[in-house]
Amino acid sequence: MITSFHAEIVKQLKLRGMTQKELAEKIKYGYSNVRSFINGNSENEKLAQKIAEFLGIER
Repeated sequence: MITSFHAEIVKQLKLRGMTQKELAEKIKYGYSNVRSFINGNSENEKLAQKIAEFLGIER
C-alpha cells in the first residue's frame, strides 16, 4: 500500500534528481528491496528508517 511516506520518498528523489537505484546504492540496500518498498509492495521498518534518515524526512 502506498502511503504519504512512500509518496514523500518519490517526491524527494525527484527533487534531488536521484533514482531508486542510486538511493539503494547510497543506503547499501538491494535495488529490488528499495523498489518494492517505495512501490508499496513490501514493508521493512529498517529500510524505512534508513531511507528517512538519508532523505531527512519523517517516518
